[in-house]
Amino acid sequence: MEQVITKINRYEELMEAVSKLQQSKQALIESVIPKKIKAKLEDIDAEFDSTIENLEQQLKDIEEEIKQAVLDSGETANGKTVKFVYTSGRVTWDNKKMEVLLESIPELNIARKAGNPYVSVKKA
Repeated sequence: MEQVITKINRYEELMEAVSKLQQSKQALIESVIPKKIKAKLEDIDAEFDSTIENLEQQLKDIEEEIKQAVLDSGETANGKTVKFVYTSGRVTWDNKKMEVLLESIPELNIARKAGNPYVSVKKA
């Protein structure tokens, strides 16, 4: 496990190096943009931001309506560039209760499937 911790430490160092480089790059970009241009860019942002926010809210609202319609129909709906995929609910079992049942009904083992372990990366 010590080798894994060493690799994790290196991974974290690389993440930090990338972050610092990105910050340095952004600082250099900011330093070469004249104040007049920065002010104009802020004006452009202000001009578009409220319209974009409004459209994003409309997207969110209609997305919820479409999702509900797809759930109600039980079928996937296809558009020209997007698809709302219907997925039936997952069936799960209470493993503790199943282990107790398996003791008295070992034949249930034929229905048991165990997936492969996997690793996900999360920030601490």
